[in-house]
Amino acid sequence: MSVRCFVAVEIPESLREALRTLQAGLRKTIGGARWVRPEGIHLTLRFLGEIDETMLATIGEGLGESVKCAGPPFSLRVSGIGFFPPHGRPRVMWVGLCNPVDDAGALARMGTLQSGIEEAVRRAGMSPETKPFRPHLTLARLDDRKGSKPPKDTAMEVDLGALPIEKVRLYRSLLKQPTGAEYEVLREYSL
Repeated sequence: MSVRCFVAVEIPESLREALRTLQAGLRKTIGGARWVRPEGIHLTLRFLGEIDETMLATIGEGLGESVKCAGPPFSLRVSGIGFFPPHGRPRVMWVGLCNPVDDAGALARMGTLQSGIEEAVRRAGMSPETKPFRPHLTLARLDDRKGSKPPKDTAMEVDLGALPIEKVRLYRSLLKQPTGAEYEVLREYSL
């Protein structure tokens, strides 16, 4: 039996509320976008896709080792709106993550954490991720066929506070209609 899984950091409710407010304001200027439900927003560290339960167990063990090696908890600043791809027709609108004022090495630590997770996944037998890791929180998916276009000023400044990186979770994604996917925590690893 296979399960659809991913590895992510859960966001706190206060940040989820700030994202909900941000999305409400952006809805007024961007029509036709498919907005991510705030309760479904998380910091994805690695999408695994459909994997069998044997591989899931192996990945779960490797993740525990990788997270332990990442060091103590830290925080990232949730700031700035951007788009993927950055050139041409944007398909995804996101809010970025950056170093907080008091910790210039936080993004480097996030990179170390994500690299360890990638290595655990690769050791379990999965192919390596081909896209570079860019930490972000997805706000919406844009479809120009539905008239959704980003604002002309794509360097939109927002500052939503801190995202604590204290735990990493292995999630199962349960595709439900019409409400979208629901997520079940399979394992949790503390930094």
